[in-house]
Amino acid sequence: MTTNRKTVLTRLGLEDIESSVFLKKNVTQVLPKDTIVLEKRSPTDALYIVLEGRVNAVETDSNSDEQVLSCYFPGNYFFGWGLAKNGYLGPQS
Repeated sequence: MTTNRKTVLTRLGLEDIESSVFLKKNVTQVLPKDTIVLEKRSPTDALYIVLEGRVNAVETDSNSDEQVLSCYFPGNYFFGWGLAKNGYLGPQS
């Protein structure tokens, strides 16, 4: 499993040794399906990198219906307000 994670980080531009150090120094979590990572307008200073699986960015309307705004796969990343200069909660890849 670690090899797959290092491969994703290498595709983001990190050398193999840098990927190993990154994985050791940062929090890596395996989250169950349907876990809410960020909520709209909730500030965070975290950077999220998808190493395995998939993350959906969804919006829920007043009827509790979800609309998928975007999907993130291994190698994609997203972050919240704390990292964005303009306060935009914006996914990046």
